[in-house]
Amino acid sequence: MFDLGRFGDIDVSNSICPADVSRIAIANLHPTNKLYLNKTPDFLEWRFSKPKTKYVYFYHLSKSRIDAYVILSSDTHAHVLDYGEEPESLGITKILSFILSHTRFSSISIMSMGLPKDLDVFLHKKHFYTFDRIERSRNRELYNLPILIRPMKETFDEDDWFIDGVDVRDINNWHITEMCCDE
Repeated sequence: MFDLGRFGDIDVSNSICPADVSRIAIANLHPTNKLYLNKTPDFLEWRFSKPKTKYVYFYHLSKSRIDAYVILSSDTHAHVLDYGEEPESLGITKILSFILSHTRFSSISIMSMGLPKDLDVFLHKKHFYTFDRIERSRNRELYNLPILIRPMKETFDEDDWFIDGVDVRDINNWHITEMCCDE
């Protein structure tokens, strides 16, 4: 579905650059005090070595250096499994614009939980809609993803709801991408 190679400042690949993705994930998420999947290079190599699924990796290059990435799983529908960019980069929106203008998917989906505000605004401008909005239009029903959280200890107190000072009960403290829960 994609031609692999370099297209201006976008590189399309069938292999992950684990060190770059890990570096960007740490640079982008750690200072924001969000809960996220720890993306070490070893974990990323293991996670994306599954041969049954086709992954496509999009990298945005700034001065010959990767400063943003988007990972898709795809067939006729594309799912944004993961994304990240260095602070001050506009790479994700450039990659998504490239995907929208160079592909013919039936649909493209991205989990909206914990989206950065600027990315959320960009997606709405590009006519992305939340699933509950689509479902309400289709069935006049509301769909919510049931997520239950609980400390792992048998008996717990208020402090057990915090990880490094971040309250896990507040969904605004989460950065969850489909990569965290698609397997």
